[in-house]
Amino acid sequence: MADQSYSAANFRRIWDLRTRRGEDLSTFYPAVQDASNQIRVLVAERREDLATRTLGSTDYEDCAASHDVDIKTARRKRDELLVAHLSGTSLLVNQQIDADSLSLKTVPGPVVRGKPTYTLPPDDPITYFLSRQSERNVRLALSVEAPSRSITAEQLFRTIDNQVPLMVLRTDLASFYESIPHDRLRAMLRSSDSLSRTTCRVVDSMLAESENRTGKPIGLPRGLALSAALAEAYAKQLDLLISKSQSVYLYVRYVDDIVLVLGVADQDPKVNNRLKAVSDIVHSLGLSLNPAKTFATSRPKASEPAIGFDFLGYRLTLSHTGCTADLTRSRADRYLQRLQLTFDQYRNEGGTSRSAVQLLQRLRFLTGNTRLANNKRQGLVGIYFSNSLLPGRTQILEELDAALDAHVASVAMPPAVLMAAKEMSFCDGFEKTIYHRFSSKQLRQIVRIWKFDDKA
Repeated sequence: MADQSYSAANFRRIWDLRTRRGEDLSTFYPAVQDASNQIRVLVAERREDLATRTLGSTDYEDCAASHDVDIKTARRKRDELLVAHLSGTSLLVNQQIDADSLSLKTVPGPVVRGKPTYTLPPDDPITYFLSRQSERNVRLALSVEAPSRSITAEQLFRTIDNQVPLMVLRTDLASFYESIPHDRLRAMLRSSDSLSRTTCRVVDSMLAESENRTGKPIGLPRGLALSAALAEAYAKQLDLLISKSQSVYLYVRYVDDIVLVLGVADQDPKVNNRLKAVSDIVHSLGLSLNPAKTFATSRPKASEPAIGFDFLGYRLTLSHTGCTADLTRSRADRYLQRLQLTFDQYRNEGGTSRSAVQLLQRLRFLTGNTRLANNKRQGLVGIYFSNSLLPGRTQILEELDAALDAHVASVAMPPAVLMAAKEMSFCDGFEKTIYHRFSSKQLRQIVRIWKFDDKA
């Protein structure tokens, strides 16, 4: 069993992991933040000093060695400070555990897609590490993995891109996070032999705060990593029950989006009976389907028109010969809105040289591909890698190019910037898999103007 203690060593593991993914935790501890800033100053001084010397010379090597000693010493002192602070935080957390006074506080965050979200208090390392360690414990003890959008969508596409007679049932869990019953979630957690009782008590604290806020003994606060882990753990029961059903070729779920591919035979029950069977399983867990997002169809015959449905950003069109994919209208609109925000930002900043650099970086990000070095899978993302099921140049990609061209033509730019902007294309970025490199700092600057876009 993995170490589930709320120890300084485990908190250091969390610190290192979140820092590698681009999260700045040094704000929790000003002394550590100052020490980190001093290291950056020393690194910059090293770079500037070496720039005046001949590479490979004795003078260069001696200078580099001298700076390296200073940097190593500064890093050691910073790490000693960090260990001391994490040990102090661990001590306070464990005092709460021993006194049975655990409290996992949350604060309101932005409204995303019409749903309220919550965050952890920004200057509270106790709550942060308590929540993060509990999330880690849930994921390890209950074998909860973060879902992959690309793998889920590809599984579905490969299953239906053929001529085999089949039925597709696409549905959605209504208000998934807001509907999970606290009593059933608690019972599920306590039935596990692998999850520590302390972690269960932390979850109890979060659920109690949620019930005090909403007045209902149901629902998880959206926006928290711990909530995401708990929701996935709870939904695994649904996955097991549905995937064992008869005639299921494929069952896929991405958070609250569900698709079943079912076999078709003369003796099979009607679509409504299939829907009821799934609905009954969902209801058995205290959840419900969203009727507005529930859709079922059999593969069209040669004499029948193709049928389309949306799933994970793709518009999948099922015909008697197979399946084709394009972007959904909502996903295309998100690209269009981000284009609009990009050019609005350039105009608002007065077309300065700095704003021109950021304009081109944002356009390269939108029309090209990159690697998110701080992403949990260090995955490739972009117009191709995030939409790889598209067959190539599609109508919506051409629509995005037309919108980009219109924006470029509508704003005054220096000639060099204009030329660079005119060379960018969503179609080219997809078909040629054009790749760009961005630093973590550049990525944060690129996406900051889109961060809480309601369609994001």
